[in-house]
Amino acid sequence: MNVVLFSASLRDFRPVWFLWPIMLFFSLLMLSFIPAIKEKLCFVRSVRGLKVFAIIQCIMLVGHIYAFATQLLPYYMGHYSVVEGNVEEFSAPTNIYNKREAFSVNGVWFEYGYSDISFGYHDTIFDHGIISDTSKNIRISYVHNPMTNANVIVCIEQLEK
Repeated sequence: MNVVLFSASLRDFRPVWFLWPIMLFFSLLMLSFIPAIKEKLCFVRSVRGLKVFAIIQCIMLVGHIYAFATQLLPYYMGHYSVVEGNVEEFSAPTNIYNKREAFSVNGVWFEYGYSDISFGYHDTIFDHGIISDTSKNIRISYVHNPMTNANVIVCIEQLEK
């Protein structure tokens, strides 16, 4: 029986830090319509500051929507490729500041880092990742992004021996 080690999903998307500023922005926006509170929110008087904050949040949101549309949506619709085999040409991060990891399986190249805004797998060995140079007999489902020319891992399975 195969064991699923990782499967991409919207629920497990870790960079949810972008939700807190959006919630803060909308709550401040709603509070700014109440006259008694509006007087106390001195920084809300600066409409310019709120506009800059809103623009930054919109840019971040567009990046996350792009990641969803190019990675998770094709996976859910069944538009992904599968490769099986052993991890080859494993390149571990050199230190905690260079957190990029790369490897290939049967000639298909994967490269990722922990700070990637991605719904796909991106945990390095420094972040307790499951891929290492000793990973054998695995099946990787991936989505190819033609704009970045990168393969995004959406599912990792350990096959029976």
